[in-house]
Amino acid sequence: MTLRFLAVATAFLFPLQTVDITTVLNNATAYVERYEPTLGLIIAEEEYDQRVPLTDLAFRAEGVRSGGVAPRGGNGRGGISLRARQEYHEQRTKSDFLMLRLPTTDNQWVGFRVVVEVDGREVRDRLDRVQDVLTRPTESAIAQWRAMAEESARFNLGDVLRSTNVPTFALVVLHREHRDRFEFKHVDDDRIEGRRVWVIEFEEVRGPTLIINPVKGIDVPTHGRLWIDPTDGLIARSELKTGYSEGELESEITVRYQPQTDLGIWVPRDMRESYKSWGQNLFEGHARYSDYQRYGVSVEEDVPVDDQEPPRSGR
Repeated sequence: MTLRFLAVATAFLFPLQTVDITTVLNNATAYVERYEPTLGLIIAEEEYDQRVPLTDLAFRAEGVRSGGVAPRGGNGRGGISLRARQEYHEQRTKSDFLMLRLPTTDNQWVGFRVVVEVDGREVRDRLDRVQDVLTRPTESAIAQWRAMAEESARFNLGDVLRSTNVPTFALVVLHREHRDRFEFKHVDDDRIEGRRVWVIEFEEVRGPTLIINPVKGIDVPTHGRLWIDPTDGLIARSELKTGYSEGELESEITVRYQPQTDLGIWVPRDMRESYKSWGQNLFEGHARYSDYQRYGVSVEEDVPVDDQEPPRSGR
């Protein structure tokens, strides 16, 4: 009786794998196609902490007494050493975050932040700037997207150009027009908020890539992981990375989602991002999202639709 109970319990807790990865990815793509327009009617508050290192080189003279200098290679207490003391420039912004639909041929949705406050100081010209971005005449949707990305990144710290630091960016991997550029692999199972999810690795193996280096004009392949409910395609977590080898600019953006019961959907809970080169931190960021509300207006801008490739993000 006990063995039979254990067998039934095991089958219930760990059901046999009856779906393949293609089915799961199709479910996830369908989920994203439904999810992005729904999120496009919702606005959230974003509190975003950024930190970039400032290196202060401090000289320390050891063994120097009354103008004397200890001999090199002496008792270990002599000589002059160079010490780097790490300090940071930190900034906190508060923004309204929302999704806007681009009038490209694929009607791509993009995340957009309107910065309201920087380190406690109100951004007074924000509404005028946003209105200018959304209503200015443009030659193409791509030009408008770039203007929106630049406005969203207006208060980014550091020298690294970043326009992918919005929580929904990794969902683009699952768009139908992009999926064939990636290879996917089911590598693990996990449980998030009571849901059993697949952990699926992805790697961008064909171009043009989603991200480009705007300075060098070269492709920047992405890789990472998605936590997907295999039954309905729900995305519970995402991890997007660039860079493979030492010396390359390495980036990582991880987003956790949580159920928002009053809206009936899962929404971004927080986003962590980091950039490194040669093992040294160049940037760290942590964004938290709260106070999700429906604003009841579908934002569709009347700008020309072009037949070009969907816009790629500059890192």
